[in-house]
Amino acid sequence: MSSRGYIERIKDILEAIKSIQNRTKNLNFNSFKTNETIIKAVLYDLIIIGEAATNISDETKQLSPKIPWQLMSDMRNLLAHEYLRVDVQIVWDTIDNNLTELIEPLENLLEARQLGYTKAIASYDKALEINPNDANTYYNKACTYSLQNNLELAIQNLQQAINLDEQYREMAKTDQDFDNIRDHEQFQNLVKLSKHDTKSGLENRVRD
Repeated sequence: MSSRGYIERIKDILEAIKSIQNRTKNLNFNSFKTNETIIKAVLYDLIIIGEAATNISDETKQLSPKIPWQLMSDMRNLLAHEYLRVDVQIVWDTIDNNLTELIEPLENLLEARQLGYTKAIASYDKALEINPNDANTYYNKACTYSLQNNLELAIQNLQQAINLDEQYREMAKTDQDFDNIRDHEQFQNLVKLSKHDTKSGLENRVRD
């Protein structure tokens, strides 16, 4: 399973758009269609855009339904599997007319999601001030940090949740909120160890 979350996917799209714009900013269609190197580079970036769009969750896509997610995915499929049918004129029209208008809604989507996470973490912190032994709040906080791709704080809060209630180790194994960090060794070690083993491992590291 990929460890890249939706934030990274959206950033991939924005970076690919910027790459295409930088390569083509001094070109017109006539100079573009005869430059095979530029065409291949642009097609590669368009595939990245489509691949990233395909792997963004429906929940996230619904937050910005005006972004043409399906068209982005469809173009990726065409370029990757039916490249002999690619019309260079359509590619140029996409560059010239469609890419720039994607930037603002994508940046707004990133900002909105990040703001939502910040508010969520603040509410969890207030809850922990009232009940510092609430395992569920630590777990939800860990999920939120994972969605932000913050490995260190996700692991820290997940460890707290597991220390308070072992059931959260099993929950984390299949919880999609941890997909961003699932491939990291720290996460894998945490969810596969028992509470006793975790404690022993920490003690060994301290002694070392």
